[in-house]
Amino acid sequence: MEALLARWGLAASASHLEAVLVTEQLQGLDSQLAVRRAAGQALGLDLEGNPTIAANLDVGFRTAAWFWNSHNLSPLADQGDFLAITKIINGGTNGLADREAFYDRAKQVLGA
Repeated sequence: MEALLARWGLAASASHLEAVLVTEQLQGLDSQLAVRRAAGQALGLDLEGNPTIAANLDVGFRTAAWFWNSHNLSPLADQGDFLAITKIINGGTNGLADREAFYDRAKQVLGA
């Protein structure tokens, strides 16, 4: 995991990354239970009864990937529409600046 973070030039710890992923995917009091239930069913995990397992690195990444794919976010990412992505994930613009900064860093790393 540290090698992956270093490749992207990130100083964040794995636990920080896990917390960000889990928080972004399960945010919002009104939809939290529905998201946990749907993600848990899709992944074969009891996220509803045991939501803390989403803090495990492998479960956090699987949950994030499930959310991304189930909300068809790749076409928006391909267009660079991080405003729309952020609204889908958070219901507002919280985290937009971070997503744009990560995107810019990814382009630099990949030479795009």
